Amino acid sequence: MSLDLGSFVTASQLTSTGERSDLALATGLGLTPTGLVEHPSFFSGFAAFPGVLAAGILAVADLASTTYREAGVFRDPVITANGDRLRLESFSGENGVHARLDLLPEGIDTADVGHGTTNVDVNAALRLALASLPRNELLHLDVGGEGLHVATLEATHVERPVDLPERWVRGLAEVGGVAHAMTPLIRLDAATALAFLGTIPAGIPGPTLALGAAGGRLRPMPASRAQVVVAGTSRLSSLTRLGRHLHALEVFTHPAGYSGWVAHLPGARLTLLLTPEVYRGFSGEGQLLESLQQAGAAEVTATPVQRVLEHLAWEARIEAAALVTATGLSAAQVEGALAILASSGRIGFDLVDQHWFHRELPLDISAIERRHPRLVKAQRLVAEGAVRVDPTSQHPRWAVTSSGQDRWVTLDPQECTCEWWARYRGGRGPCAHVVAVQLSTN
Repeated sequence: MSLDLGSFVTASQLTSTGERSDLALATGLGLTPTGLVEHPSFFSGFAAFPGVLAAGILAVADLASTTYREAGVFRDPVITANGDRLRLESFSGENGVHARLDLLPEGIDTADVGHGTTNVDVNAALRLALASLPRNELLHLDVGGEGLHVATLEATHVERPVDLPERWVRGLAEVGGVAHAMTPLIRLDAATALAFLGTIPAGIPGPTLALGAAGGRLRPMPASRAQVVVAGTSRLSSLTRLGRHLHALEVFTHPAGYSGWVAHLPGARLTLLLTPEVYRGFSGEGQLLESLQQAGAAEVTATPVQRVLEHLAWEARIEAAALVTATGLSAAQVEGALAILASSGRIGFDLVDQHWFHRELPLDISAIERRHPRLVKAQRLVAEGAVRVDPTSQHPRWAVTSSGQDRWVTLDPQECTCEWWARYRGGRGPCAHVVAVQLSTN
């Protein structure tokens, strides 16, 4: 199924009457559980904590126009309604930082929350209006407003249509796999978290911090002992915007050097995921390659993927065991289908809930292969008979013939003699030769 999320039906507007402000986030065409609708209304109601919502939207929207390498270009966050909450997501300009604001059930005062995904218009005029929103003013959020204009008290602005960048789709596919492999490091209370954020050096992109958890705090550590490394301290700047609302800060780590930062707010959470290097984007990282090759080994085709997709229904928490029962598929087929859906950005992963959640993006299985050329190369190597066991080795080892040369591969530990492996050491997912061996041994 293909869905164009690039064209807006309406644009955003902020209007004020007395002590009340109404914020309408415009949507494009939306796919909902009842089908495709031209003017979807995913959410209409009041925020329980208006200042938190306004600051959170700004944090996500501003990240979309922030880059640590070149001039920024405004992009528009992706918003998903999961029946009981809203999620707004964006990437920085070079795709190295992913932000997601979750407006939780307790952050919603009175509202109807529907289901669906769209990209939303948060333009410069709306940013200004949100930044100047009075602290105690009521805020009504309507996802699916009417009209092609952005209105403040002073002026009306028309926003041009934009497309959802393909790079964002690839990035959304990667961040789920990265988050799924993360483990918690430490949870800081508000005072400790603010003290830590206050010590972060300024500058763009900023220095690299090597940190460890000690005595209930994050402390500088030698790089060889660090538990989490932040390359470019300015990439954490979104957290400082929400400082006065902060209740706690959780930090998560990843074996390949990614880091996760979750700001707990009244009725909301802001999650930041950072790549190990300042100018390194999430798109093309390859963290889902092993899951994808396992899906191929389990013979997961379009049919089980579609069957799983039909039962997702924009769930805020996807339960694999429940999907096995509902679909009649095997556990391996369900896990494989989820890997394929993750690789197309159709599901994301929540660090705090430790569950996948559904978002609606175009599903094109052939595009998954285009986004993972190492998988395509590995499949070709297997088909050509390029993988063979080394009978002379005491420990399991394989030779993979590629471009006329033998690449020697082991799986435990996972290593290869190719240039890719020498450069990244598995930090950007397995090389094509490792994936080929995994495919041939399943």
